[in-house]
Amino acid sequence: MRLVAETCGEIVLAVAAATVVVALLESASPAASLGVVYLPAVLEVAVRRGQWAGLATAVLGVLTLNYLFIAPRHQLAIRHTQDLIALIVFLMAAVVVGRLAELGRARA
Repeated sequence: MRLVAETCGEIVLAVAAATVVVALLESASPAASLGVVYLPAVLEVAVRRGQWAGLATAVLGVLTLNYLFIAPRHQLAIRHTQDLIALIVFLMAAVVVGRLAELGRARA
């Protein structure tokens, strides 16, 4: 049970840190393109905790990005098709990164 709590805490902390960076960069770039900021969080969690934790981080990152930064804000809805595509591409990249990290972790 403690391991699950530690893993969940690490996931939330990684997503929170990435969210702060996105908030700081939001004025310089479109929010949907800032999804890549969550990839290092996914990678870090996947390397330390495994593929499923990396996948959970990716999903939480997509939901957070959508809810906080993509119009309409504070709703899990998407107004523009390009934002949806950006979120799907980010989720696919995050899954691949998580899987590769898990493979590297298993080999080490």
